[in-house]
Amino acid sequence: DLNELDSLDRHIIDSCFTVYHAEVDDTSKAAALAFITNAIMYENWHVFLFAEEKGLNKLLLKKHTPEILEHLRKSLAQCYYYIGYFYYGDQSSFVYDIDSTYAFLFKSLRIYEEYNDSEGIRGVSNNIGSYYRKQGNIEEALKYYYRCLKIDEESGDKLKLSNSYNILGGVAQDQNEPQLAIEHYKNALKYGKEEGHKYYIASALTNLGNVYLEIFEKDSLKIADSSWLFMAEANYIEGLENFRAINHSFGKASGLMRLGNIEFIKQEYLKALSLYE
Repeated sequence: DLNELDSLDRHIIDSCFTVYHAEVDDTSKAAALAFITNAIMYENWHVFLFAEEKGLNKLLLKKHTPEILEHLRKSLAQCYYYIGYFYYGDQSSFVYDIDSTYAFLFKSLRIYEEYNDSEGIRGVSNNIGSYYRKQGNIEEALKYYYRCLKIDEESGDKLKLSNSYNILGGVAQDQNEPQLAIEHYKNALKYGKEEGHKYYIASALTNLGNVYLEIFEKDSLKIADSSWLFMAEANYIEGLENFRAINHSFGKASGLMRLGNIEFIKQEYLKALSLYE
C-alpha cells in the first residue's frame, strides 16, 4: 500500500509514476515500473514489487508485438522471482510464507521456460533448489541443482560449473556422503583453475579441506592415520594463499581460523593462538 511510504519515498514514487504515465510505448512503461521497484528497494521494496506486478499485468492485457510481449513477460518473471524471495522471509521484517514463495518462483520459472531462457531458468531453479534444501527436501533440491548443472554444461560457463559443483558438494557433505562431496569439490576446483579465478579456487580448496577434516574427526584411528588431517591442512593453506591474492577479508580470516583449529587438534596450542589472533 503506497500509504506506507514516508514523504521522501512518496515524492520519489510520484515522480516515477509521472514518468510512467508520460511514456507512450509499453517497453518504456515497463522500464519505468522497474525503476519504481528498484528506486527504494531496501526501504519498502515489497510495496514496489507488488506495484510492478500489478502494472505489468495491466500492460499485458493489451496486444503487443512478439518482441515487446517477451520483454514484458520476462519483466514479470523477474518480478515474481523477487516476490518469491520476499515471502521466504530471509529478513526479519518480511512475512514468512513458504507456499507463496514456491508459488511465485514457479510462476517465474514457467515464464522463463516458455521462452527457453536458460539464464532465467538457471537463476530460478538455483533458488528453488536452495529453498528445498533448507526445508530438508533434498530429493527435490537435487533435481533443480542438477538442472542448473546441465545448463552450465551446455553453456560451457566454467565459473558457473564450479559454483554448481560446490553446491552439490555441500549437499553431499550434508548427507554424510564424503566421497561424493570430494568428487564434486574436485570438479569445482578443476573448473575454477581452468578459468584462473582465485575466489572459486579458494572456495573449492576450503570445502575439500572441510571434508578431509570431517573424515579425520570421524576416524577412530586418528593418531594411527593422520593423512586426512594433513590433506585438510594442505588445502586450507592453499586456499588461504588464493584468498590473500585477491585480498578477500572474510576468506583470509576464515582460513586462519581453520588453520588454527588444525594446530589445536595437533595440540600445538601456541601456534593455534597465533593464528586465531
